[in-house]
Amino acid sequence: MYPQTDNWQNVTTGTFVPLYQQFTQFVAPPTCQFGFGDTVIDCIVTDVGITEKLFNQDLRPLRAEVTVSLVEVVLYENMPTPPPKT
Repeated sequence: MYPQTDNWQNVTTGTFVPLYQQFTQFVAPPTCQFGFGDTVIDCIVTDVGITEKLFNQDLRPLRAEVTVSLVEVVLYENMPTPPPKT
């Protein structure tokens, strides 16, 4: 969560709002680069999911399915593009 704070454990009201009242503006999440073949895009990771599928006899995961959702950042506007409508 941005901005980051070390006081998150002190929340007693059921909301994080008091922790962030000192900040006037939230910062954008960090960007990353995603490459597929010759195509490389600047993006923001919006969701990561991991489903463990196969385990050894000690119950350590051996195989997993990973999903990653990305939103492309348009360089000339520095704003993320909305995801496509489904």
